[in-house]
Amino acid sequence: MYRFDPPGTTQSLGSDSLWGKVRFTRGDTVVRFLDGSFRRVQVYDPDSPAIDKIYLGGHVHTISDADAALLSAAGYGEYLTVIA
Repeated sequence: MYRFDPPGTTQSLGSDSLWGKVRFTRGDTVVRFLDGSFRRVQVYDPDSPAIDKIYLGGHVHTISDADAALLSAAGYGEYLTVIA
């Protein structure tokens, strides 16, 4: 069993001298498509028939060894943690 924490994008609240200093990380969603490809997105269509699995950004996902192997092969290995 693995824990998957999807990556995020660091953003700021503005470009002025006050709000430009406020930074936060917005969780990106990782989508696995039926063709086996993965894509990191912030907006997706949940009704798309091409989507196989969705890993919502900002959430922690417990995944199987097989899913972890696919994510690692797609370049998301640094976001995986072994839990069991």
